[in-house]
Amino acid sequence: MTAPASPDEAARPLALALVVGSVRAGRLGPAVAGWFAGHARDRDDVHLDVLDLAAFPLPSDMAAVPGTPPERLVRELGERLAAADGFVVVTPEYNHSYPAALKNVIDTYREEWFAKPVGFVSYGGVSGGLRAVEHLRAVFAEQHAVTVRDGVSFHGPSAADFAADGPAGRGSPASAAALRWAVDEGARRRLPVTAALVWDAVGEPPAVFDQADGADRVGLERAARRVLADTVAAVRVPDPAVLVTERVAEGSPVPELLGIATGARLVVVGERGPGALHRLVAGSVCQGVVHHAPLPVVVVRGGTDRSGQSAGTADAADAAGPATTSVDERPVVVGVDGSAGSLRALRWAVEAAAVRKTAVRAVHAWHLDVPAYPGIYADFGSALAEQAQRTLDDAVNTIIAEHGGGLPVQLVKETVADGAARALLRGAADAQLLVVGSRGHGGFAELLLGSVSHQCVAHAPCPVAVIR
Repeated sequence: MTAPASPDEAARPLALALVVGSVRAGRLGPAVAGWFAGHARDRDDVHLDVLDLAAFPLPSDMAAVPGTPPERLVRELGERLAAADGFVVVTPEYNHSYPAALKNVIDTYREEWFAKPVGFVSYGGVSGGLRAVEHLRAVFAEQHAVTVRDGVSFHGPSAADFAADGPAGRGSPASAAALRWAVDEGARRRLPVTAALVWDAVGEPPAVFDQADGADRVGLERAARRVLADTVAAVRVPDPAVLVTERVAEGSPVPELLGIATGARLVVVGERGPGALHRLVAGSVCQGVVHHAPLPVVVVRGGTDRSGQSAGTADAADAAGPATTSVDERPVVVGVDGSAGSLRALRWAVEAAAVRKTAVRAVHAWHLDVPAYPGIYADFGSALAEQAQRTLDDAVNTIIAEHGGGLPVQLVKETVADGAARALLRGAADAQLLVVGSRGHGGFAELLLGSVSHQCVAHAPCPVAVIR
């Protein structure tokens, strides 16, 4: 018989360990766990400890040398399991059963499970993971744990199903959109992707502090890794061959991100949103990376671009099937002003359009401000229009010559009598990507708040590539 709980024990929150059983790349487990954690953390009578088994690569050989890192992981995980009053196991279904990593952790420990309740949240396939749960009930019975009869199962879920209150909703929508764009680009170009999260001790990014169990460096770093893992898990990978590596760093975001990007071909960052304030913050991470990166930068705004409708998707369950990719026929729009920077932008735009199998629209804007007597300036305006056409023709002919007299994509030339930023933003309305040079004529241009690249990054409805 068990003695009745004392008043202090009865008032203590239930210590609940949430065990994320999947460890494979592209897993949906953290998104499902985040959904449960969001509900559990709304309760005052529950203290939740999230145990993601991907952070505890336990050795399958228990004869490891004492004191080695695996031994320390075994001890740490055991202490956290022992401290729990009960468990909720989040499991997918692999081949009619549960993951090997989950079996390993159950077998590694014994007393830690004794006489404690175990609930299940399952997902995957037509059964919603229920066959995996039935197998786990028998295994936990051998460990003298008591499984809860009722459970939660998700049949054929996707990461989008958990975006409202799971990890995708906790992190920045812009950063999730940026990662999704980067993964799609990695699939197109057959390149690996590094997903990076930089946190500091003064509260950035907020999602890290929201999920941290403590304000110490260790707790914050663990939370940062969880936030990043959750974001990666929520992104649909269109091609299983795309390798996504996770990197977490502490420090000032811009220099740390640029350090991680050393040797990369492209940096992709999220832009926070359409509000007025973010456009005026010259020190934002997005603008800092755009101004200081020595390589091309793509800025993606969360929730504004339609290209997500055409992105490839993987099977919603952890066992990803073949990608289903639809074609986005919108063009790549590029600004050309005759400068060396815009020529590099045009070159990059042709390459980007080639991998997307779409067309390039090269736009050159010229502007004549005639406030009072338009007739006097008619001939001058005509000369400017002719010069604009020659400038655009020269730039395009240079790129054609580099390709041996022909381009791999269709290219449409367009001269516009308007300001450069207005012309490009209008062109971006029906584009899948807008490409601009980092500066036009004059090195001081990119430092101005009203510069063309800054205006495009702040206002374009599609991703913007700023090319060095």
